Amino acid sequence: VLRQMENHHYQMVYIEEEGIVVAASGYRVAEYLAWGKTFYVDDLITISSHRHLGCGSMLIQWLITKAKALSCQEFHLDSGTHRHDAHRLYIRNKLNISSFHFSNKLEHIKSEQSS
Repeated sequence: VLRQMENHHYQMVYIEEEGIVVAASGYRVAEYLAWGKTFYVDDLITISSHRHLGCGSMLIQWLITKAKALSCQEFHLDSGTHRHDAHRLYIRNKLNISSFHFSNKLEHIKSEQSS
């Protein structure tokens, strides 16, 4: 986390209850040719005992407000295809499913130059 903060301006925000962090999010602001100044949410988690209590929505709303305050044009986050509860949360908070995200570990991809 410290390396991400130092090298990539990663920031964290959290919700604490009785001295325990019950939900947290990590984000960064970056500029892309396709999207302009973009607020990217790297991480958004809630401990299982606090799911369905509104913590995730509170964080998302805080993050959106922060993105607007920073004059970002877009708000982005990726979510694993198997995280159906999270997807419902994102849709309830007016986020759209706007793209597919393709990835693989580089060790699994044979490059044309190495053949």
